[in-house]
Amino acid sequence: MLFLTLGAYGVAIYDQVRLLHKEEMARRAAFSTYLAFSLQTLALLARMIAERGFPGGTLYGWILFFTWLAATLYLIGQKGAFRNGGIFLLPILASFLLVAVLLPEKAAARPSPEGLWLWVHLSAITLSYAAMTFAALTALMYMHEEQSLRWKIFGAFYRRFPPLATLDVWTRRALLFGWITLTAGMVAGSLWAKIVWGSFWNWNPKEVWTLLDWGLFSMALGGWGYLTGRKKVFLVLVAYAVALLNVFGVDLLSGPHRYF
Repeated sequence: MLFLTLGAYGVAIYDQVRLLHKEEMARRAAFSTYLAFSLQTLALLARMIAERGFPGGTLYGWILFFTWLAATLYLIGQKGAFRNGGIFLLPILASFLLVAVLLPEKAAARPSPEGLWLWVHLSAITLSYAAMTFAALTALMYMHEEQSLRWKIFGAFYRRFPPLATLDVWTRRALLFGWITLTAGMVAGSLWAKIVWGSFWNWNPKEVWTLLDWGLFSMALGGWGYLTGRKKVFLVLVAYAVALLNVFGVDLLSGPHRYF
């Protein structure tokens, strides 16, 4: 099912590229995007059955849920600031799903995590990464628009993306929502760690990198009214890159904490 989903996302990306130049492609682009989303929903449901609940037993299952949640938010918000943002977002989601396919642990479905605080932790952190993905998406769109205005090169992207003021507002909103849910997820994780490991903080690699993520996102949010447009969205992109390293890279380090 996931291979079909990847194929559908490939078609949707192709349609999104054509949509930049042909307005009549709008209906087909919407159809292919919804088809890819529907197939991913079926793949997610199958994984939830395999893991008997929340797909948090493996990184494979978590990627399925995270990308599904990000796609859901995109489909909800595509009439506003995320209009035509699929040209950036869909390749990102497809790349995540490709990583999931290549993961060696996907067949080893462990039981879904238990414990109220752990459920709150996983849900909040996942929602946070989805929101930060949208902050990064609108930040990319902002940088492209700002560069087009600076160089006076108004191509297909410029004609179809929202104005800078709209992108600025929505980047900050997504960043704020992501920061709130990230903070809530860290607090819930600390409470669960106290129950399981006997201490709120253990300084393992995942915790340290998550704290770094939180610090960078806090800097971007706190400096939003003081930094220039290009600098503040660049900081958002740097923070998001660190978040991706946290999810996909820190597993190579030692420590009892896994990928959340």
